[in-house]
Amino acid sequence: MFSGRWRNERGSEMILRQRDHEISGEYITHIGDDRAKGRNSPLVGLATAELVGFVVCWPPSGSLTSWTGRLVREHTAQGEVWKLHTVWHLAREDAAGERPRKNDLWETFLTNSSIFERVNGTEGS
Repeated sequence: MFSGRWRNERGSEMILRQRDHEISGEYITHIGDDRAKGRNSPLVGLATAELVGFVVCWPPSGSLTSWTGRLVREHTAQGEVWKLHTVWHLAREDAAGERPRKNDLWETFLTNSSIFERVNGTEGS
């Protein structure tokens, strides 16, 4: 159900492989810390029915992101489109660009949402 290539509104991509409830794959970010951009980072997670959760660790930038999402089939003028609506949380060792200043704890967390769309022709990859 989740296997394939997905792209979000910010241009980042992930390749997911699903085996039963287990999710694995790679994530390629195109935003954020330059030390993590454009690199294939391992992704692991779990899925049940149309729900999924996964995490990616970004060692070069000292951060980690987790996503929770729901798979939705949408009908558009171009036909049927599969979208993965997610909420994500990023935890980082320090706020970007603020080293060596000591950060308040709240500055090390970011929360937002992303919508991934299945790249055509990738279901079951």
